[in-house]
Amino acid sequence: MSGTDTQFADHTAIDVDRGHGRTEQRALRVAPADDSLFPGARQVFRLRRDTGGLDGQRTGKHIVYGITSMPAELAGPVHLNHYEREHWCVEVRHEVALCESANRNGGSNIDG
Repeated sequence: MSGTDTQFADHTAIDVDRGHGRTEQRALRVAPADDSLFPGARQVFRLRRDTGGLDGQRTGKHIVYGITSMPAELAGPVHLNHYEREHWCVEVRHEVALCESANRNGGSNIDG
């Protein structure tokens, strides 16, 4: 999942929010996966969240990784970014699993 933004341009969704006294940018990259990575895996993704003040100054960066059995035709980067945005720990029909770090939900940290 490493590489330049240009290399992932066709496989990235970026969402920006302003509110509650801060800004947040979420950039989600996807790449194809197969059973050799994890049984049933069809895509892997990296979600990077940059947070900061309303002045545009970035104050934090958080990166999480995930695996989904949904193929790109059913859930591209825009869909996965939306699913993550709506839930802190996503389980969409038991096909997408993404858990936040311990500082968000008290669970285990799966950050890379």
